[in-house]
Amino acid sequence: MGKIVEELLEMGLGNIIEYSIEEQLKNDEIYIQNKKELAEQEKQLEALNLDQYQQKIVEDYTVSIWTANARVCDIAYLVGVRNTLLMLKEIEVF
Repeated sequence: MGKIVEELLEMGLGNIIEYSIEEQLKNDEIYIQNKKELAEQEKQLEALNLDQYQQKIVEDYTVSIWTANARVCDIAYLVGVRNTLLMLKEIEVF
C-alpha cells in the first residue's frame, strides 16, 4: 500500500470513514432492505437447530466474510482519497 494510504490509516482516518459511512447508510433504502433480509435469514439459520459446533463454524465463517469485506471497503475508500489528493496535486490545486 502506498505511503499516503499508510499515513491516512495511522492518522485514524478509518474512524472518520466509519462515521461517514454510517451516516450515509441511515437513509440508504437498499441497505435498510438488506438489513431486513439479513434479520430474516438469521431467524432461518436459528431454526435449523444446529449444534454448538456447527453454529461456531457458521459464525466464524460469517465473521471472516464481514471482516474481509470491511477491510476491502476501508482500503477502497482510502485509495479513493489518495487518488483524489494525487490528482489535486497533479493539477496543482495545492
